[in-house]
Amino acid sequence: MKKKLLFIVGIAVILCGCGHRTSSADLQHKLDSVRQLEERIRLEAQGIHLGASDPISLFLDSMEVMTLPIEGSSEESVVNSSFRDVPDEAFVLMHILRPGKMKAVLLPDLGKIRMMLMAGDDDVNGGSVTYLYTFDMGYHVVDSLCLSRVQDLKVPQRGMKNTVSFAMMSNYQIILSKYVYATEESAPQLLGMRLFQIDKEGFFKKRELPTDDKVSQSVSNPLPSH
Repeated sequence: MKKKLLFIVGIAVILCGCGHRTSSADLQHKLDSVRQLEERIRLEAQGIHLGASDPISLFLDSMEVMTLPIEGSSEESVVNSSFRDVPDEAFVLMHILRPGKMKAVLLPDLGKIRMMLMAGDDDVNGGSVTYLYTFDMGYHVVDSLCLSRVQDLKVPQRGMKNTVSFAMMSNYQIILSKYVYATEESAPQLLGMRLFQIDKEGFFKKRELPTDDKVSQSVSNPLPSH
């Protein structure tokens, strides 16, 4: 790394010293080229290869990692300063067709499985939408789970307001809890819960909730009271 940087500095000296009639614009262009080369070497030292043909690998390798456990809901976005904008190329390769912008962050690896948390505004249903994606070592999508919806838990009345809270624990178990509101002013009522476990291949497997409800007791309710 040091040898490469010394090489860059040497190039810069040569560029600055050659040709006394070099215009300011030409000199600035040459200096910019040196800076770009230096930045490329710095990124490659971190394992980020700008020449990679797969934008997914470049994107995943450049993200920060958020620690577990995490909690969120369909009413409140989990996005913070660690999240990065998801590039359009990544959407295409992940076969995602969504309007609007999404941001993402990595979660700790599970063996050889990589995980990405992606969140943004839900332009279709309103509120926030959050997805969890798993990737294999070849940067291919293995499975995905929407953390802000529980499709098989139907609200009692059509149009009744509902929210979903989610919690992902350090053991890679995920709990989705769906709440309904009789009125805008009423307190949320728990409609049901779903428990998922990520297996070693990266697939989300639905599990039965323990009968003693220990799992639900280990997760605080992130939803504000109404």
